[in-house]
Amino acid sequence: MDENGKERIGDYELLALIGDGAQGRVYRARCVADALPYVRQDEEVALKVVRITGEDEKLRLKFQEQADILRRLSHTHIVSYRDCFAWHAGEWDEAQCLVMELLEGEPLSDRLKNAKNGLPWPQVESIFEQCLAGLIHARERGITHRDIKPSNILLTQDGDVRIVDFGIAKFSSRMSHTRAGTLKGKLAYMSPEQV
Repeated sequence: MDENGKERIGDYELLALIGDGAQGRVYRARCVADALPYVRQDEEVALKVVRITGEDEKLRLKFQEQADILRRLSHTHIVSYRDCFAWHAGEWDEAQCLVMELLEGEPLSDRLKNAKNGLPWPQVESIFEQCLAGLIHARERGITHRDIKPSNILLTQDGDVRIVDFGIAKFSSRMSHTRAGTLKGKLAYMSPEQV
């Protein structure tokens, strides 16, 4: 906590919880430092926090790969990387933190739920084209998302599309078959060759 009683993680003041998932929590946060290379002081960002217990080196490496993947991507239709750091609240408590641009909008999954008769074709075409442009950009850099689904496609308030959640993305050169009996991503959105 800082002197104002607000919770902080590293150089970021936590403002609100945005999401809580299996891989960690995502907060709306504000940068309180004035000398960070990619984040301005007082800029609001999305801060993903993954707690690491004990010596879980596999989880630490997986998180670092996710940060490295986002760091390599710079595209209008992919959430932007800002910063990555390890945070130690105590001697044994560690969290890996990934800072991304804060996006205002709604996931495509919510838009689809509210569209009783489906979305109009021009809107579908626009969403599809923007997603495809982002995925092509990633593929040209040797990155496969592996979890494209409506909840990982964010529709911003200004009408743009952003692909989010690169938690299980892989570098194509490091792709291997998933162990028998395990699945990565949601079954309903998997490609036939994965199933």
